[in-house]
Amino acid sequence: MVARTVTAYARAGIAGLHIEDQVQSKRCGHLLGKQIAPVSEFIARIRAAVAARARLPGCDIVLIARTDAAQGFGMDEALKRLKLAIKAGADGMSMGIP
Repeated sequence: MVARTVTAYARAGIAGLHIEDQVQSKRCGHLLGKQIAPVSEFIARIRAAVAARARLPGCDIVLIARTDAAQGFGMDEALKRLKLAIKAGADGMSMGIP
């Protein structure tokens, strides 16, 4: 699903997108009760997005890793997730602050 979205957005000329760590179906980042995907699933999403971008010649879509883990798991966990996402190829990061 992530690869398909990256491909479609890039072909449509979209400049960038967030890849989030919430489970499907997500809630607004400002609401309580969000469910967070395991870090392995989040990083797999990032890797899928990076691989999809690499398959598109000349593609420069910006991939932003976004976590909502701070609210339920604390800042250390949220920062760990974002650092791993950058290592996996994300271009930038964003954190939902509780």
